[in-house]
Amino acid sequence: MNSRRASGLLVLILVVGAGMRLWHARSLAPSYTGGEEGYYEQGVSWLSRGVFSLGPADGRPAVWRGPGFPAFAALVELPFTIAHPSHLGYAVALLSVGGLCAAYLLAAHLAGPLAGLLAAGLLAFDAGQIRSSSSLNIHAYYGLGLLMLACAAAAWAESPTPRRGLLFGAALGATLLSRSTH
Repeated sequence: MNSRRASGLLVLILVVGAGMRLWHARSLAPSYTGGEEGYYEQGVSWLSRGVFSLGPADGRPAVWRGPGFPAFAALVELPFTIAHPSHLGYAVALLSVGGLCAAYLLAAHLAGPLAGLLAAGLLAFDAGQIRSSSSLNIHAYYGLGLLMLACAAAAWAESPTPRRGLLFGAALGATLLSRSTH
């Protein structure tokens, strides 16, 4: 498959995948209540106090919840005067499209552009992936982090340079800041 055709198909997969994720997020927007493992509430709490740190109201963080996703939630709410969980739902839906790109890059790097298109397509059109990508949970955010970690690991394994080692370490650190027990 030539690269021009693969690029066109990838763009089509990304556009349709993004559209389906945003449509699902829009259908959920009136019913978002937060409460999905408390990430959204923690991020808004940090934002309301003007700091990204744990305070007495938060208590000790749960061992499974790193600060990465609550900080992302707070940054999503930063430009809005009134916080609403649908803001995070739309942001995570768009972020999951980055996961489609990362799946393409990893599979294309390992097995060629056709494998990349297949990986991106399977993720783009899987109903479970679409539903979880608009939730207020960490799944799409953490999934993107893991795919980026896999891309960095594959590049480093192919040619271990200091620069690729730094990218690999940064990707590993980002995933650990998201789900510290993993």
